Amino acid sequence: MNDPSTSASTGDVQPTPEEIFAQFDKNADNQVDLQELQEALLAMLPPTTPESDRVVEKTKNEASFAEADIDKSGGLSLAEFVPAMEKYLNGGATTSDATT
Repeated sequence: MNDPSTSASTGDVQPTPEEIFAQFDKNADNQVDLQELQEALLAMLPPTTPESDRVVEKTKNEASFAEADIDKSGGLSLAEFVPAMEKYLNGGATTSDATT
């Protein structure tokens, strides 16, 4: 039986969306706010990334956050976070975009 959270090529266990959400949600309030999102995503950039590129990434992150915060609460719930991260990881395309 195949475990969908395991990479077939490496055998590495991939984190679940809930685990990723928990890593981003530093204050454990069940919401990922813009600061938490920025810190997590910018930490993924190589340390040699020029500051000008970091500013561009911050701007993109702010726009993505605003779009994902459907209820305009100022934080992303798990239900808002998962599709936003899927879109981020797919280079801006949603799963439904890929099928149309």
